[in-house]
Amino acid sequence: FYLTVGRPDQASEMFRKAVQMMPESAAAYHQLGMSEEAEYEYAQAGQAYSRAAELSPSNYGSSLKAFDQRMAVANSQGPHDDR
Repeated sequence: FYLTVGRPDQASEMFRKAVQMMPESAAAYHQLGMSEEAEYEYAQAGQAYSRAAELSPSNYGSSLKAFDQRMAVANSQGPHDDR
């Protein structure tokens, strides 16, 4: 809900609690990754996506790969010089 209404900070807080309560839930880690990414917390998002893929490679391996690709593209573009 919080992600859909533009409150990724609230979503991240909820999913951090969820992974504490259910540390073997790949789905909870995946949702945490999505909310952290929406908050521009890329290092934390990568950790969450990685844990989701570790727990359930067949369900979340492609999400980790897609995230890694987004980060590679973003890093290759670098800062823009508007001068």
